[in-house]
Amino acid sequence: MAWYARFMRWLVFATIVTVSACGGSSGSSNGGGGGSGGGSSSVADLSLVSTDMARTTAGIACGPATACTTSAQLCCSPDNGVSGTCEQNGDSCATLAYHCDGPEDCAPFLPECCLQASTSVGGGASQCQSSGYCATQASGQLMCHADKDCGTTLKCCAVAGSPYAFCKTSC
Repeated sequence: MAWYARFMRWLVFATIVTVSACGGSSGSSNGGGGGSGGGSSSVADLSLVSTDMARTTAGIACGPATACTTSAQLCCSPDNGVSGTCEQNGDSCATLAYHCDGPEDCAPFLPECCLQASTSVGGGASQCQSSGYCATQASGQLMCHADKDCGTTLKCCAVAGSPYAFCKTSC
């Protein structure tokens, strides 16, 4: 089942890259309709990409300028993604293992990215889970990129100095 989640993440990433590359105008051949008269926009619709975080949401943030982008990778990080290394799925992490960092990394039937602490050596992991699962776990933290990822009662709150954010009642 992990291969499907990785495939879906790759598919979302490929879609975003394709939409970004296509850009251009929306059917207008006059160069984008300048002036104040309405006209069509020449900016691509990037509504799949969150604009309230500093980075694109494609892939799993892992370190200051890295994203684990292949469908077979996870991020091993001791400090909420501030530093870390991309590893192959199945490899063990001596630190937290991030299989996702928001709902965009998850398949529709497992839409939540839930970080759970562990009492075992290594600390825990973020994984895609069924809707509502994270709220039932004592150590569960729902990961997000925008307020819309958190439902109607929670806010998406950035972790200071980290590319990650969690859903909380207030920031």
